[in-house]
Amino acid sequence: MKGFVSCPRNCFDGCAFLYDMERGILIPRKDHTGVDGITCVKSRFLLDVARHPERIKKPLLRERDGSWREIDLDEALRIAARQIEKKDKVVRIDYSGNMMLLSRRFHHRLFHVLGAPHVRWDICAEAGSEGLRQSWGVGYGMDLPDMKGSDLVVIWGANVYETSVHAYTYAMKTKQSGGKVFVVDVMRSETASQFDLIRVNPGGDVALALLVFLLLKEKGYTVPMDIPYSPEELASISGVSMDKVGEFVDALITAERPFIFMGYGFQRRMGGGMAVRLISLIPYITHGKPLFYYDRPPYGIDTDYVSGMHLSAGEVWSLTGMHRHIEDLENATIVVMNANPVNTLPRGDVIAETLARPSNFTIVHELFMTDTARHADLIIPSAASVEYEDVMITYGHKYVGLNEAVYEKPPHAITNMDLARSLAHLLDLKQEELYEDDWSVITYVLKKAGVDIDLLRKQGYAPLPEIPIRKEPIFPTPDKVASYVRPAGRGGYNLLTPSRRFRIHSQYWALHKEEEVLYMSGDDADLLGIRSGDMVRLKGENGKSITIKVEVSHDVPQGIIRVFHGVWGSRLNNIISDVMSDMGPNSTLSDTFVYIEKV
Repeated sequence: MKGFVSCPRNCFDGCAFLYDMERGILIPRKDHTGVDGITCVKSRFLLDVARHPERIKKPLLRERDGSWREIDLDEALRIAARQIEKKDKVVRIDYSGNMMLLSRRFHHRLFHVLGAPHVRWDICAEAGSEGLRQSWGVGYGMDLPDMKGSDLVVIWGANVYETSVHAYTYAMKTKQSGGKVFVVDVMRSETASQFDLIRVNPGGDVALALLVFLLLKEKGYTVPMDIPYSPEELASISGVSMDKVGEFVDALITAERPFIFMGYGFQRRMGGGMAVRLISLIPYITHGKPLFYYDRPPYGIDTDYVSGMHLSAGEVWSLTGMHRHIEDLENATIVVMNANPVNTLPRGDVIAETLARPSNFTIVHELFMTDTARHADLIIPSAASVEYEDVMITYGHKYVGLNEAVYEKPPHAITNMDLARSLAHLLDLKQEELYEDDWSVITYVLKKAGVDIDLLRKQGYAPLPEIPIRKEPIFPTPDKVASYVRPAGRGGYNLLTPSRRFRIHSQYWALHKEEEVLYMSGDDADLLGIRSGDMVRLKGENGKSITIKVEVSHDVPQGIIRVFHGVWGSRLNNIISDVMSDMGPNSTLSDTFVYIEKV
C-alpha cells in the first residue's frame, strides 16, 4: 500500500511523495508534473522528524525551580485553558513552520474569538509582491515548472542550490542543453559558482534593471518610461560593467524562451519592491510576456474563511516588529505555534525576555526543544505532518497536494486544529466555526475554488485555478523610481543571513547540526588582522552584539559578510534590521549593517 505525502515546508518546490508502507520510505512522484520526481536532501527529514529520539512526545510543565515535569495531554490542555481564562490578554505568535492549509490557519479562529491580535506575516516577500501588483495586478508571473525547456535562465538574487532544488535542476538542464544561465547576485554563491555571475552591488538591482531598459531602448525596443540617467551612471551605481550588461542583453534578445527566477533576499531592502517590479518588466519588453517567477499567491483559496477573519477583533500586529508589540507585555497568555521566534525574528532577546516574564504564561506547541520552547511554561507536543491529513498549497506550482497520515501520532501529541478545538471546548466557547471538522473546511474552500476533490483524493493532487494577470503591465513613472536608484550610504559591513540547504530557517537543525560561522573576504580579513578560526564580535546598529567564529572565503566580496541563519542557540537575530520597508510593508533584513572587531 502507498499513501500520499506532501511536504509542508515554507519552500518554493512543494515536493510530493508516495509513501511505500512495506519499505517505509518516501518515493518522489515522477507522475506529478509540478514536481517531476525531483526532491531535495530534506525530504527524508519528513519521516526522521516523526521518529527522532529528541522529539517531545509528552507535554512538559515547568516547575518553580525551572525543571520540567512530564504530564499527560488532558492535564496540559486544562492548564492551558485555565491560563487563558485568568490572564488579561491572549497573544498568538505564529508563522510558517507548517504551511499546510489548515495547519497554518485554522487555529486563528480560536485566537480571533479570544481577542488576540491578528499577526501580519510581513517578514518575507511582501515588498516584491506589492511591486508586482502595481504593474501586473497580482503578485505573480509564471510557475516554477514553466522554467523547464528555457534557453536562457536568469537567477536573480537567489541561491537556488541551497533553497530550490527544482530551480537549480532546471537551470542546470538549460546549461547542459547549450543554453545560457546568468546569476545576478552580490557574491559568488554556491549557485553562481556553477553559472555565469553578474555581480551587483548590494541594493544596486534597481540601477541594473534600469540599465537593461536603456540598452534595450537603444536596440529599438519600446520602453514606456523615461529614464533620466546615463548608462555609465547606472553601471557605476549597480557595480556591473557595461560589457557584462551588454552580454546579458544580447543573450536576452536572442533567446526564444527566457525565464527569470527571482529570489526574496534582495527585496528585503529599501527599494526591493521596486527592484522586483522593474525586473519583472524586462522579459515583457523583449518578448511581451510575464516570463518570470517570483511567487504564487493562493488565488481562489478563501484563506480568510479558514482563518475565520470575520471573527477578528481588528487589532493587527507585525511579525517583523513583534518585539515592539510585546516588550512591555504583562499578565498575558502567549501561545507560539508554527514558529521559533526567539531564533528567527528581529530582537529575539526581547521576545525571549517577554516569554519568560513571570507575570506571563507561555505555551509552545512544538516537536522539539527549540530556542523558543526553552522559554515556555508549558510545551504541548505537536503532531508531525506525516501523522494527520491536510492539504498543501505551495507557492511554486499550480497543484494542491493531499497529505495523508502514514504514521500514527504519539498518544499525547496533537494537531494544530485539534488543539484549537480542544481549548475552545474547555473554554466553553459557543461559536460553531471553532468546531468545524477538517474535511468540511477543506471541501468548502477547495470546491469554492473549483478544485476537483475526487481527483485530489484519487491521485493525491489536483490543479488550482489559473491566476488572471494583466496582458499589458503598468510601468512606474520616473518619480516613483528615483528614490530607489541610489542605495543609502551606510557604515560598516553588510550582513547577509541566507537560508541553509539542510534547514528551512531554524527547522531541521536538530537533524543536521552544524556550527554557526561568519564568512568574510580575504581582503577584509587582512585589513582587520583576522584569520579563519578567529572569534570576532559583530555590533549592530541597534547597539547589540554577538560573538562568532570566522571563516575566510574567496566567494564573499569586500564589504559583505555572510552567516547562514537558523542555528539553534544563535543570537544572530538580535542584530538584524527590524526596520520596515516602504512597500509591502516588509522586513529589510538584508539592509543589516554591522561593525566587526577581533575578540
